Amino acid sequence: MVVNENSLIMRRMVCLFALLLVLMSGLSEARAEDRTTWPVTLITPEGAEHIYHLELAATAKARSRGLMFRTKLPEAGGMLFVWSEEKMRNFWMKNTPLSLDILYFSEQKKLISSYEYTTPFSMRGLLSVKPARYVVELNAGQAQVKNLRQGTVLKLPEALVATLAQLEQLGG
Repeated sequence: MVVNENSLIMRRMVCLFALLLVLMSGLSEARAEDRTTWPVTLITPEGAEHIYHLELAATAKARSRGLMFRTKLPEAGGMLFVWSEEKMRNFWMKNTPLSLDILYFSEQKKLISSYEYTTPFSMRGLLSVKPARYVVELNAGQAQVKNLRQGTVLKLPEALVATLAQLEQLGG
């Protein structure tokens, strides 16, 4: 009888654990869908405008994590990295299973260099060729398909500009 009670308890624990896993995976997907994005426009040298919905990485913690561990990204999704000043920027693909296009923009919001179709999980440094203040990460292939090349302009919505100014005042 003790054996039967123990196995009943064990079966209940396994079922409870399985239910917990299902609930947790649902929460993680909900979090992914609830990420705040900003409509950012990239304007090619020819004048074509492409709108992307980018998550903001304006704090050291957010910039450090970036798109690590993400297994999918909306087609017009990505991340905008922002610093308070221009400097040489170095990215890598550590813990990033997605191939990305990485675009480096100057203080004047002009595209100065890029890396296309980055290698997932690579530890190779992807250094900007000039100092950059903004970096945009997009799904691999977007730069080629949308003709995002040197001279492309980054246009930020006014609400985002105001948010960045507030963050800068707070020391973020």
